[in-house]
Amino acid sequence: MRNRLLVLGIMFVAVLGFGCDGGDAEEGADHEHGMEGDERDHYSKPDEVYAFLGIGEGDRAGDGVLACQGDCDPQNPDTWPGAPEICDGLDNDCDGATLDEETDEDLDGFSPCAGDCDDTNGVSFPGAEEICDGEDNDCDGLVALDEIDGDTDGWLACDGDCDDDDDQIFPGQIENCDGIDEDCDGLIDGADPDCFEGDDDDSAGS
Repeated sequence: MRNRLLVLGIMFVAVLGFGCDGGDAEEGADHEHGMEGDERDHYSKPDEVYAFLGIGEGDRAGDGVLACQGDCDPQNPDTWPGAPEICDGLDNDCDGATLDEETDEDLDGFSPCAGDCDDTNGVSFPGAEEICDGEDNDCDGLVALDEIDGDTDGWLACDGDCDDDDDQIFPGQIENCDGIDEDCDGLIDGADPDCFEGDDDDSAGS
């Protein structure tokens, strides 16, 4: 026990002797991926001792920056002070913030930087199935023609509008006896129980 304490004491003194003195966080970032041999050892050994003592973490990511130099995620090689931000939802440059375009607001698994064209809509993301809502659900930059309300009557072709060029024709519209299927039920005039000669108010038998 005494020998172990002695060893730990010597290592602790060693840490205090050279500490995290391989340069500040910015200098460490400048060396990332470029250090080798004795130079990398100069940076990593102090933190290895901290890790052994259980009071810190070493440069496990191998990015050349130690936790005591400001590396906010010592196990991620893409994260260190001054690192370029990439689309991973993490604070790569360790400035305490992530970019808005990396945040998945609608929790559909895609952020704007990953191609989500509407991050307020959980059914719109790259590869999503197109549904009849007038939106570009699969984020391919296109809206299906049958999802465009051409006559602005509030009904889409995929929703049952049988003539999207006429705003007086849509599902539920009053059926007139005029040779036109106004209510989009597939029946016209005599074949449509909603239509009776001289009756334009859609009330059968009146």
